[in-house]
Amino acid sequence: FHGLVGLHLVVPDAAADGLGSLPLHQFFTLVAALHAHIFVFDLVDFPVGEQQCFRKRTAGRVWFQAGRAFVLLLKTQGGFCLAAGGIVDFFLDRDALFRQSGAGSIQLVSLCFRFVDVRLQRTHEKAVTFAEKYQVAKVYDDFHEMFTDPDVDVIYITTPHNTHIGFVREALKNKKHVLCEKSITLNSLELEEALALAKENDVIFAEAMTIWHMPIYKKLWNIVKEGALGKVQIITMNFGSFKEYDMKNRFFNLNLAGGAMLDIGVYALSIVRSFMDETPTNILSQWKPSPTGSDEQATVLLQNSQGQMATVALSMHSKQPKRAMISCEKGYIEIMEYPRADKAVIVDAETGERTEITEGETGNALYYEMLDMEQAVRSGNANGMHLEYTKDVMDIMTKLRKDWGMKYPEENWD
Repeated sequence: FHGLVGLHLVVPDAAADGLGSLPLHQFFTLVAALHAHIFVFDLVDFPVGEQQCFRKRTAGRVWFQAGRAFVLLLKTQGGFCLAAGGIVDFFLDRDALFRQSGAGSIQLVSLCFRFVDVRLQRTHEKAVTFAEKYQVAKVYDDFHEMFTDPDVDVIYITTPHNTHIGFVREALKNKKHVLCEKSITLNSLELEEALALAKENDVIFAEAMTIWHMPIYKKLWNIVKEGALGKVQIITMNFGSFKEYDMKNRFFNLNLAGGAMLDIGVYALSIVRSFMDETPTNILSQWKPSPTGSDEQATVLLQNSQGQMATVALSMHSKQPKRAMISCEKGYIEIMEYPRADKAVIVDAETGERTEITEGETGNALYYEMLDMEQAVRSGNANGMHLEYTKDVMDIMTKLRKDWGMKYPEENWD
């Protein structure tokens, strides 16, 4: 964040279907675009089982949020860890790469180590040694200290869905602005609590939902609003990933709030809500549970009081294209790879003429989230974070899971 003191990440969590990963060349381009000179690494390690994070297929990609603060992360197969030790050494020892990208030199200004695995034997002494090597000003032994650190303005939460509310409570009560990964909470009751806390403490609380921030959607919303395509009539959404039946991973594990709705359905429903004139109230669905009882597959029909309709098809065990179609009276909009889209095609209903619309870049998706959050914090106006849509989507998802009787362990939704 330009001009803000710092941005800290609590702990990492992968976005659905690899959506949160970014090739290194795109990362360097993004850092250069941000003109960032000070980076903050908050290394909070959580158990990851086997050290699969160092497999070749994932070691070449980074998980990050950038600005004046930067967190380097690696995706794993059985859990999530941060890129510590040799990976951080790789980046810091290759400072020239950052200078060549235009980002300036790196200064590691704070560090938090936490127990990750008995085999790794993380200790305070090792953290101090690491900090001394890179002239780190501050070392945390407990990430909770970040919530009370006066140098922290914004906390970005990317833990599994069922842990969001705990971190959100702690951050908001300490008057920190919060950007929280989708799905923002488990259910509507948790979201209402968080909204009340944000209001009480006069801070911004928003969802890191790419749909709200990608430039292509802002452009498409304006096109629809101008009326050339006529009124939106029906929206068709598909999102399917083939995930192997590993009941311990987050895709199916109820203890990690696994399931299609909170992981990928939130994207589809966010598009539906953003193109409808009002929230749908007539909602029908069918679902198929996985062996763990999580929602493996679902189809949803939605309609609002104006007659606008939508269909949503989701799956965690069969591949579908990430395809959105917004059908209007005088044409339709087709969007592929819609969670981070940077282009769309508009088809004229009468002539069949196809017009491609481009705006923004897929690789900058997280950057756009940061820009909108920065603007909200600076101005005190969170309209650009579309929290009203977030609330409507959460209400829909909560209703669906209640209809299915799919309640997570220890979840309170009443």
